[in-house]
Amino acid sequence: MKVPLRKRQLTPVKGTMESFLTEMEDKVSQCRDSLNEAIGLLEEGASNYNNIYRARKALLLQVAELSLRHESLGQSDVVCDLEGILLDQGITRFEPKAGESAPPDKCEVTQIETDTIEPGLVVSTSRPGYLDRNGEVLLRARVLVSVRSGR
Repeated sequence: MKVPLRKRQLTPVKGTMESFLTEMEDKVSQCRDSLNEAIGLLEEGASNYNNIYRARKALLLQVAELSLRHESLGQSDVVCDLEGILLDQGITRFEPKAGESAPPDKCEVTQIETDTIEPGLVVSTSRPGYLDRNGEVLLRARVLVSVRSGR
């Protein structure tokens, strides 16, 4: 009598297990679809972020160049406003001083013969550069670097 009772108990359990497995397969499929959709949105977002980053960098470069142009014209009020915009965006001015070394990744170097400053050091800066908060170059500084004179 116990054997038929077990068969009757297994039949509903077997049907329940099959429906449970089918339900789990559907949920796994839904999760896979949702994950693929999320990955697609992340890839699209990354692409949009890169476009926004490049556009932001280009605009900040224009602001830096505009600031330098107005500085050369002696328009200090405009320069202060433009420099304030750059600072708000984490952009700082980089201006190597005479006697310092000129980092080649941050400077456009022109060599000049001189005996007054050690070779390889900055003689003067003709244009400051700009760096972002991570030290990435927005605009290279232009510097004159000493070399030994040929005398």
